Amino acid sequence: MEFLPDFELEEGKYHTIKEGDRLDLISYKYFGDVKYWKFIAAFNHLIDPLELEVGTLLKIPTFTSVQRMAKKYPKYLSTYNGGNS
Repeated sequence: MEFLPDFELEEGKYHTIKEGDRLDLISYKYFGDVKYWKFIAAFNHLIDPLELEVGTLLKIPTFTSVQRMAKKYPKYLSTYNGGNS
């Protein structure tokens, strides 16, 4: 995935991957919507967002910056479809 450089990291927003975690569910937990999962993947330089290793620490960007980036990079704004996008 392409790295998106303009994110602001909200201090203290990190998520440790647990068994059964998926990026769409993490997106929903922090942003109230699954459609931002690609931004979390890109922000963390995840090569394969379907292969999340338990114990990995993800940085979670601020919701304000995710909204700003969604306007700038609308192709990343989508619903989770099992990695087929």
